[in-house]
Amino acid sequence: TYTVTLTNCNSATDTDAYELECTDTLPAGMTYVSGTLATGTCSVAPDTLDDSAAPTLTATWATFPKNTSCEITFDATVDYSVNPG
Repeated sequence: TYTVTLTNCNSATDTDAYELECTDTLPAGMTYVSGTLATGTCSVAPDTLDDSAAPTLTATWATFPKNTSCEITFDATVDYSVNPG
């Protein structure tokens, strides 16, 4: 299982984020395990989770307030064609 963590800090100069899109494209040699894109621990869950364009995975938020974070998880396998090392 792989985890991507997004954090919007909470300093005096930080603000809410709007129309946030997080896109992760798996590198060559890795295969996304269909149906495994999910949220982990989130103070603000995403509005959408989309794996329809796999190996590109996307999560979106209309608003991602400051002082929040969210974990997005998914499974992927390493292809047999990948050389060790």
